[in-house]
Amino acid sequence: MGAAGTAEGRRREAGATVVPRLQKVEVAFRAALVLAVCAAVLDATGHLNLLLYAMFGAFTAVYGSNERYRIRARTVTVGGVSILACVGAGLLLSGAPHVQLLLAVAVMLVPACLLIAVFQLLPPQPMFHTIALTVCAVVPVAGDGGLRFGVAAAAAALSWVVTMSGWIVRRFAPEDAHGPVADVALKQLRRAPIVDVAAVREPQVWWTILRDIVGVVAAGAIAYAVHGGRPYWAMVAAISVLPVTKAPDRLVRALERIGGTLVGVLVVGAVLAMHWPRAALVVLVVVCQFFIESTVLKRYAVATTFITTMVLCSLSFVVPVAHPLLVERLVETIIGSAVAVVLMLGTQWIRERRSGAPG
Repeated sequence: MGAAGTAEGRRREAGATVVPRLQKVEVAFRAALVLAVCAAVLDATGHLNLLLYAMFGAFTAVYGSNERYRIRARTVTVGGVSILACVGAGLLLSGAPHVQLLLAVAVMLVPACLLIAVFQLLPPQPMFHTIALTVCAVVPVAGDGGLRFGVAAAAAALSWVVTMSGWIVRRFAPEDAHGPVADVALKQLRRAPIVDVAAVREPQVWWTILRDIVGVVAAGAIAYAVHGGRPYWAMVAAISVLPVTKAPDRLVRALERIGGTLVGVLVVGAVLAMHWPRAALVVLVVVCQFFIESTVLKRYAVATTFITTMVLCSLSFVVPVAHPLLVERLVETIIGSAVAVVLMLGTQWIRERRSGAPG
């Protein structure tokens, strides 16, 4: 019992989810840098309509925060490849019936959640995977699926290089280097997640997977039944609000999601009403990418505002974003968040019944 507890403690300490503030800023900067480079290339080549796919690939830059570079290489590779797999699956499903999309997401959540648990990835939830699969499946593909996947893959590869570039600095930096720049570039990396294969056998992991599947499928089905539009927003909202494995339920997260989405929708509505030039929209997307990663852990409502703004502005390069679409985004977010709350309350009720607690 004591040995097992010690092993579990070491495992949790190695994969601790605490990320220093400096690391948050660094992650935010490299994710924004990747997206900015991709946007510049796409604009120069006349393919700015593919910025949405570059955004999916740029999610790769979020992984590996505060990790030693030998471990970071593994983490970033797993994160990037798994997201690209979801992009590819979504492109293959483009135009498929909603029932197939719901089934595909349910199937995807199993390996995505297991990879997160085994490799102790941060962020510790399959939100990126869900949004990549669902959005790629819903956006029409006009015979250029290979190009869209190539853009996502190129962004993921650039993210990998940018995320690992600090190794070069450490490799050739003088041993006696000091000063503000050196302190930042040569800071101590404390997170050392292990490959925890035993997580595959943990009941809590499978319970989380089951709840995620139920939440996402229910949210998508309800959203489609209500208005038959784009149920993927409800699915993403559900997976974003539901807690990760071993994390406590946070009902307030649903309100943060809805409130942040409402503000983001209002911002996008105002921006589009003023007919901002394309270059300004690109800058706004890149700025949002930075602030998402620097605020998501501590100020989720604020991060959700930036997420909504970034996604809708990126989507505007692909399809027209008008008032009905903005309302649809808010309604589906409310549906997905409500489904997540019901599942969390149901889980609490089951736990109380099993523990014999009153009520």
